[in-house]
Amino acid sequence: MLFKKKKKQKDFTIESKTGKTIPMGVIRRMCYRLAALSIILPLIYVMINQNVDFTGTSATMVINVAAVFVALGKFITIQQKKREGKSFASEIGVLIGLAVVILSGLL
Repeated sequence: MLFKKKKKQKDFTIESKTGKTIPMGVIRRMCYRLAALSIILPLIYVMINQNVDFTGTSATMVINVAAVFVALGKFITIQQKKREGKSFASEIGVLIGLAVVILSGLL
């Protein structure tokens, strides 16, 4: 046999209060989509309503919310890579960069 089939590892899941199991991959993708929406929706709103002011404080808040959602997605990715035994050094680098962005926005 030339090629061996890899055993598909069971996806990292979380159980809801109703008893349903939700794969963490779904939650990770939802975090990334929420991060994109948290930037795109205010941008579209400001473009449509030209008389609305978008202050520096509100822009910082939008960026920080998006960074938090991306960080949550990266935490889930790190957990999955740990279970699979893969390297996750690049994910740690991204988390450190996001922490710098969030902290610089708070100061």
